[in-house]
Amino acid sequence: MNDDEKATTWLGGLATLGLVLFAIVGVGIPLALSVFAMSLIPEIGTLRDGITGWSLLHVLWMIPVVYLISTITEAFTKVLAPLFSLNPFTHQAVQAAAEWGLTTPLLLIYFDNFLGAALSALLAVLLWLVLTPWIERETGKLEES
Repeated sequence: MNDDEKATTWLGGLATLGLVLFAIVGVGIPLALSVFAMSLIPEIGTLRDGITGWSLLHVLWMIPVVYLISTITEAFTKVLAPLFSLNPFTHQAVQAAAEWGLTTPLLLIYFDNFLGAALSALLAVLLWLVLTPWIERETGKLEES
């Protein structure tokens, strides 16, 4: 292996690490923040066991599930868009609603009632809608370099 191949291998590894960190920031942090925010609301956000390090580890298995959910909903809404002549805003709203509906059951692991999980999932989806364009721009910059 010559020096150019070694440098390319290191750069590829660093780019992959950067993409994984962006995925954790883009999915995991909004999930954790939404659970924490809803736990502050009495009666609605009553947690089963409180927020511990072990409960936050559940976010790690949710990251690939949320990725799968977003991939499926994106493909589903792309098929629906021409059928129902959806404009871009409606397309995004349908996709966000589907992600919200599919993410809510994942958060039932934290909450005693369904409403807390539903509101937490709604907050997480709204955070994803804000963070996703930023992450895509930053990932594009990483891929270019």
